[in-house]
Amino acid sequence: MLGRIMDTQPDDVRGQLEMLILKMRYKEGETFKSPSNKPLLLNDPDSVWIILQGRADIFSAPMDRNAILGPRQHLFRTQASSLLMGVAQGDSPLGFVAVGTGDTEIMHLPKEKFLELAAAPETRKLASVLLNDWIANLYLALVQIVPPKEFIHLEPGKTTTLKLDNVARSIKNLVWVKVLDGDLRYLGRTEGGALDPAVPFPITGAGWLQAARGSKVESLETETILTRDGGWDFVDAFHRFVLREINHRARAADEREKARLKNRFKADSARVEAALNQLAAPLSEGGAAVFSEVDAEDPLLAACQLVGRELSIEVRPHPDMLRGKKLRNPLADLAKASRFRVRQVALKGEWWKSDGGPMLGYWEDGKRPVALIPTGVGAYVVKDPAERKTIPVTPDVSDNLSYFAYTFYRPFPERQLTGWDLLRFAFRDVWGDVSSIILMGLLMGALATATPVITGIVFQEVIPGSDRGGLVELGIVLLMIFLAAGAFQITRSIAILRLETRVGNILQTALWDRVLALPTWFFRGYSSGDLAARIFSLDVIRETITGPAINSILGGIFSLFNLIVLFAFDSSVAFTAVVLVLIAVIITGIFGSLQVRAQREVSTFQGRISGLILQIVTGIAKFRIAGAENRAFALWARDFSEQKKRSFRARML
Repeated sequence: MLGRIMDTQPDDVRGQLEMLILKMRYKEGETFKSPSNKPLLLNDPDSVWIILQGRADIFSAPMDRNAILGPRQHLFRTQASSLLMGVAQGDSPLGFVAVGTGDTEIMHLPKEKFLELAAAPETRKLASVLLNDWIANLYLALVQIVPPKEFIHLEPGKTTTLKLDNVARSIKNLVWVKVLDGDLRYLGRTEGGALDPAVPFPITGAGWLQAARGSKVESLETETILTRDGGWDFVDAFHRFVLREINHRARAADEREKARLKNRFKADSARVEAALNQLAAPLSEGGAAVFSEVDAEDPLLAACQLVGRELSIEVRPHPDMLRGKKLRNPLADLAKASRFRVRQVALKGEWWKSDGGPMLGYWEDGKRPVALIPTGVGAYVVKDPAERKTIPVTPDVSDNLSYFAYTFYRPFPERQLTGWDLLRFAFRDVWGDVSSIILMGLLMGALATATPVITGIVFQEVIPGSDRGGLVELGIVLLMIFLAAGAFQITRSIAILRLETRVGNILQTALWDRVLALPTWFFRGYSSGDLAARIFSLDVIRETITGPAINSILGGIFSLFNLIVLFAFDSSVAFTAVVLVLIAVIITGIFGSLQVRAQREVSTFQGRISGLILQIVTGIAKFRIAGAENRAFALWARDFSEQKKRSFRARML
């Protein structure tokens, strides 16, 4: 078994040990079979047992004298030639139980016989090996966390000085540590881990001690401990310590299970309440209906779910919350479990009159989390899941909120994305701005049709009839149309600017979230410059979509109204214009596809050159030492000239 001290002994020691066990078997020992259906209670402090054949699993279990009262908890497994010691329960409700297999054979010895072996000089070392193996197995069951990598090694027979927070371990041998001066803590615990200076304490490679202040300790071998007065009392003290630790661990597990069941009951009750609220939602004008689909027990989770619902983010509880554990950093842990990112923002001035998007805030007095949700232009509401209330934000309400809030950033879906997926992701929450842009385009197109109509009226009716009053009226109408078109143009430009900013923010944060979550092997296939160029190319695509592409669509809408007017004036001319436009579209599409293909090659060289330049700049000192500046320049010039050639070809198209 891995970690057993018995396995690390030389062959001659193991041979001597087997001979000693064989001798005890035929002289003092009482042997018996130990099948799995007959557990052996190790609660007799005056007895020891040695496994002669097979193996046995050691459990802890609640017991009362000779009866097991509850479920067993597995500790470790022992093999042949292993020592099992009887441990008095004392005040502990737990005891040790050994369960063998079908071929397990065990020898029982009175403890006094084993003490005689430990006292005799010729067999003391062998008895120490058996005892060390038993203690090491208990340690493996006791310590369930990885020990620190940096530590001071404890050597038997030597005194060691430790500074504050120094960690002490023994890798090769089991040693008994006696505190001569200072304060040592088992596993570095601040509570319940202090060692008694009067009682030596065993340490193996699985455990460690940490100095709470400057300390001096003495390390002793088990053989030395057994020769001292009260040596076996130290072993009994360690047994009591193990029982306390296992009992504490069992109680903690029970508390976690109770908390889990309690949380499960609360979650079930919350689901029932949410279902009832959903049924009542059609008859409700707000209030509880707003909170019907969020967690009813954890205010932070509920507030995050309210914010996430506005951003199309599914906020899930952290697994530790379901197990009843307390989170160290609740907001960061929730964000990690639900795969979104958060950023702290300051609520300055009249922040609710600007559009900052949904945010997570806190009440200033009790730090209770709330959701800050925009409801329109220059308006926010506070949704308090704990009180299940919705409150409009006013200056007085804002004064009661914490100065800092948190915004959420939606990640990409966890799958391979297409261009259509990116468009849907980017424009999911900006359809209000898109609608404003389209509406302004339609209004401007409608106003544009009025100019040729009014011009026709002027030349056909007003001028021939010398109608000065009508000319003034039409002039005023044209002026009003011009002013309205200017207002529509300003509104459209603001909407386009908002759209570019919001889409860029959505795409860039989601992209960097995806990049930072990629495995390390992904980055080996790209140079730094090439990877940066690929990442920022998405921003170029976004600028194209929200800039020239939208302007082209609006231009098409504008031209559609002019085409309608042209059909009204002369259908033959209109058909001719349509044919010419179709020819232009086909030619532009053909050359555009060719140019895209050429630009793709140019982009490949741009990424390669960016990576090369970064490598040259970072290694310029090495180039100078090696006198390789000309070779570096030649490498750059070769790729740069090729990029320019391909760029020239693309522009010629």
